[in-house]
Amino acid sequence: MEFVPSSNLLHQFLGKQKATREFVGYLCKQLIHYVGSMTAMTVFFPLDTARLRLQVDEKRKSKTTPAVLLEIIKEEGL
Repeated sequence: MEFVPSSNLLHQFLGKQKATREFVGYLCKQLIHYVGSMTAMTVFFPLDTARLRLQVDEKRKSKTTPAVLLEIIKEEGL
């Protein structure tokens, strides 16, 4: 995470317009980071769990990822 000086320092050193652009750029970077993290947690982690269960548990009835995901939801809930 990068250091963002207070708005007064930004205004003093960069001028009002450039300081505002810098701050908006920082907020955009943070928003992109948050969206990426949320996507990873909600999409890729469950798929990774299904893949791991398919590899480890050979006695599982279902052999496809969607079937494993449905089985996990039935057994353990959301």
